[in-house]
Amino acid sequence: MSQFNRTLTLSLCTVIVGILILAPSGNVTAQNLLQNGDFDFDTGGWRPAADAEISFRGDTGSSLDGGSGPGSVELRYFYWNGTGGGPYQVIQNITEGTSYNVTASYFIPSQDNVATGVDILVWWINGDGSFGSYEFVNTYPMEFDTWTRFSGTIIAPGGTVAAHVELRVITQASDTETRPGIALWDDALFTEEGSDEAVQALFVPAAASVNGLGGTFWSTTGWFSNTIDLPITLHGAFLPPGEDNTARLSNLTELVTIPAHGFTELKDIVGTLGESDVAGGLYLEARASGAGLPAVLAKVTTYTFTPNPTGDGGFGQGLPAAGPGVLNRVVIPGLFKNSKQRTNIGILNTSAQTLVVILEIRDAAGVEVTTATWTLPPFAQRQSSLASIGAGSMNGGTVIITRQSSAGSFRAYTSTVDQKSGDAVYNPGQ
Repeated sequence: MSQFNRTLTLSLCTVIVGILILAPSGNVTAQNLLQNGDFDFDTGGWRPAADAEISFRGDTGSSLDGGSGPGSVELRYFYWNGTGGGPYQVIQNITEGTSYNVTASYFIPSQDNVATGVDILVWWINGDGSFGSYEFVNTYPMEFDTWTRFSGTIIAPGGTVAAHVELRVITQASDTETRPGIALWDDALFTEEGSDEAVQALFVPAAASVNGLGGTFWSTTGWFSNTIDLPITLHGAFLPPGEDNTARLSNLTELVTIPAHGFTELKDIVGTLGESDVAGGLYLEARASGAGLPAVLAKVTTYTFTPNPTGDGGFGQGLPAAGPGVLNRVVIPGLFKNSKQRTNIGILNTSAQTLVVILEIRDAAGVEVTTATWTLPPFAQRQSSLASIGAGSMNGGTVIITRQSSAGSFRAYTSTVDQKSGDAVYNPGQ
């Protein structure tokens, strides 16, 4: 992805569709599928494309009617070939054949700026992970030194499962220019046309209701906070290891209704889902109905623990729920296999495609100890000890996990357990 914009410019075989909008649209009422599109506090959820720099501007934001006010992202683009770049994010769970509305507000300063315009790039992603056709939502005439809002409607082509959405600034072609193209963005929306149902999909890579080694018994409790002004319902499914769990995501169990801005604790989630003596992953889905809802409806953290073998209380590890994940390679430090600690490595396939990954284990000196190839069916989980992967005694080390299949997304982690107390430390891939 580091050469995303340059690849886009040179890709002659990709279908290009431009959507020109001459005036701002009306109010958008469906759920915003973009995370942090209002940039009220930071640029979280967004990444800069190649040759782009982004920064948070707390002193300025859209001044238009209905705008979110102060808080915006400032974009500086340092590539001069007549194309553009900017902050982007990937939206999952796109439905082929569905119409989506794309809307945003921009501000282009005219002083000391080589920007010639802005647009919104939407590059559709197929089920096998490949990039398909792409479309531009743009505006004419271009306005400078004033906040301007524009929008367009696009239809997801066949085979699409996700979308790369990028807020771009355009620069003129030049061999001598060094100044960046500059633009500010605010209040970006990507919504399903005609929908008033909001859904947030979350995954927990490890959950249990099962006996473990050393007299431990692992159980998972969930802490759920509703972050919106309406009630939400929480639904879920247990994801057993090694199985194609696609059907389970189509048959979710309703767990609880949480009032507006409320909190709920749900003990033994796996047992509540009708499972026992098992360990695997969790799929959780928050739902709400209403106008203009954000991408994030709830914040979820789970606590997988074992009772204290010598008294009251227990020991455990916190596992925050997360989206599907878009990293193709993760590195996790802290592998141990000795009399004091033992480390397990786990992966959850968060996609509807078969996932193939390579695990590379290195010791504290950086020497490769062993490698393994794991194939995970759709939405399947796998966890293994270092010994079962082929590693001997280890007093510190690292695992590198790399996606080999063309499709699939995943969340990876390690769990290091104290051999005496059963206390565990959860370490997510990064």
